Amino acid sequence: MRLQSAGGFAFSFVSAFFNALFREKVKTNVLSAFQAVQSILHRMQRIRLELSDSFALVVQKHREAKGLSRAILAAEAGLHQTYIGLLERAERSPNLDTAQAIAKALGVSLSQLIIEAEKAQERKSRADKT
Repeated sequence: MRLQSAGGFAFSFVSAFFNALFREKVKTNVLSAFQAVQSILHRMQRIRLELSDSFALVVQKHREAKGLSRAILAAEAGLHQTYIGLLERAERSPNLDTAQAIAKALGVSLSQLIIEAEKAQERKSRADKT
């Protein structure tokens, strides 16, 4: 009986030890995964923000060239004028449908806006390297 008690205690101890170890390993894996995802998102955000900044400048350039106010562009694109302001300040990034609506309201293709934004981003990137 004493042997069973000792065995039961040993089993409980080993079980508790491995449970704790497993939980710690899971915590470590989750932390590692979180850090990896955080690093990837940081790099993506840096790239996205540079392109968004360029896209914002291109939209503003086209809007001003057409002599449109933010309110008029917003109305023609089916958006709120505050959103256009946020977009032009690169505080918001449009999804594809919204970007398409803005391009249509500006009378240009979405691909043209993106090409111009990429070129502006490349110029900025070259200027930053010098």
